Amino acid sequence: MRIEDSFIVPTDKDVLWNTFQDVGNVVKHIPGATLHGGAGDGPYDGEIAVAFGPRLVKFRGTLMYARDPTECRGVISGSGKDPRGNSRATVKSVFQLSEAGDAGQFTQVKIVADIDFSGPLAEFGYTGGPHVTRALIKDFATSVAQEYKPVEPTLSHSVQPPPLSRAPLSAYRLAVAIVGAWIKRLLGRAP
Repeated sequence: MRIEDSFIVPTDKDVLWNTFQDVGNVVKHIPGATLHGGAGDGPYDGEIAVAFGPRLVKFRGTLMYARDPTECRGVISGSGKDPRGNSRATVKSVFQLSEAGDAGQFTQVKIVADIDFSGPLAEFGYTGGPHVTRALIKDFATSVAQEYKPVEPTLSHSVQPPPLSRAPLSAYRLAVAIVGAWIKRLLGRAP
């Protein structure tokens, strides 16, 4: 399965590229993802957790991280296994940074992800996987953008928004949103 997406980050391309040099700075923005060790280009040990209704699935495995500074391009390749359900997933995600906006004050991040599933979750992976992947990319984009959001002065009595959750992505919440959007489209009221 191939997913292509892009998003804009409110910072200079070189600043974002420097941030993305450390795989830990990338992974910390992925909902439910954790690194357990590794250095340089890898391999890194880690996991990503996704909630499917009441069931939490953790894919544990390894990833490699390669960067091309001349092209502002990076590749994250990994594979993992859910030890309880024996499902497997492999992913190769390529990202490309380019200037966006006036005077390069914004950066466009293009992502192309090739994902393969096997085992008991394979059927769901291929039918619901694109929606889960797009939700992960959206949460990733929101988290990265928040890191570069201009700081506004606040008063001590101001209400602050809650921090972005590091909880696993909920497939149930995502499924409800997908079904709701499908029904609206079916009835002729596009979301």
